[in-house]
Amino acid sequence: MPEIGQIKEYTLFQFFFCRVAASSNKLPQYGGVINDLVAEVTIDSRNVEHIYETVKKLSDLKINSSVNFIDIAKSPYYDFSNVTDKSLLVHRSTELKNQLDRIVQDGLDVHMAKTLFPLIWKILPSNLDCGIENDIHNLCIDSDDAVRLCLRIRGVGTPSMKVDDLIDSNGNLDLGIKKFYEADKKAYCMGCNHTCMIMSKLLVEDENLIGEQHHSDKRRNE
Repeated sequence: MPEIGQIKEYTLFQFFFCRVAASSNKLPQYGGVINDLVAEVTIDSRNVEHIYETVKKLSDLKINSSVNFIDIAKSPYYDFSNVTDKSLLVHRSTELKNQLDRIVQDGLDVHMAKTLFPLIWKILPSNLDCGIENDIHNLCIDSDDAVRLCLRIRGVGTPSMKVDDLIDSNGNLDLGIKKFYEADKKAYCMGCNHTCMIMSKLLVEDENLIGEQHHSDKRRNE
């Protein structure tokens, strides 16, 4: 099991898997402190075979899992990460499909598994075209108050818009920003697998899904 000083040699998923395996008697104590304990589970090609067993362990501990797949920086414009190794990307396989299907069939506590897994499957390893330039369904604001093209890419023209520029006097989104999204998306986007873009697009298409996007504790209290 890696020590904290060695964490750079492990993916978050691998590190968390080790900690879950070693600390199953300690994790439940957080259930009384944190009402909606969620594990962010990031999968890459080196640990893909452990998805089911790790999520099962977390579910047994009453911890919700948010499952996503590793993404890489495909160019210098992808400023969200310095990971560029394509071999880490997860490709579709029979083994992966069986694990995802089993998670859904067994009803493990995974955020939107039934809805998201089929959509994630379609875009693996990293081929999502979110259509953000056609319908601004997801806004990402940077730490300097500038609008980003998305979480993955800051963009060039898009950051010229600040938060205060987004909303007009009537409380509506200023569609003047759309031209920047169109230009930056065309010039710099090479696809991704950012699941939040999938979820926001789903909400545009069906507002009734808002309840499903809550984590388990929130749903139980409604």
